[in-house]
Amino acid sequence: MPAAKLPAIRLHLEATDLCWVQYTLDHQPTQEAQLQRGQTLDLKAEQTAQLLVGNAGGLRVQYNDQWLKSVGPAGRPARLAFPLPAKKPSPPPPPKPSP
Repeated sequence: MPAAKLPAIRLHLEATDLCWVQYTLDHQPTQEAQLQRGQTLDLKAEQTAQLLVGNAGGLRVQYNDQWLKSVGPAGRPARLAFPLPAKKPSPPPPPKPSP
């Protein structure tokens, strides 16, 4: 029996302080939740996910099994959109001048 296909976007939200989250998954109607410290919320989407977070410093976000470094500062709102844009490769260093 083949393994079940995982959703393209898997989000695990973990409140480290009181915060609220509005979220839209795959262009469906927007929903919201208020999370107390220690509460979690798992979200899944196939194409897109958008989050609006109140008290960004009070929320940890895991995206497809990888923790994001920071959502934003405490007490401030933040917007997140998934999938995350691909990281652009760093440009090569400039050539060293000839002696």
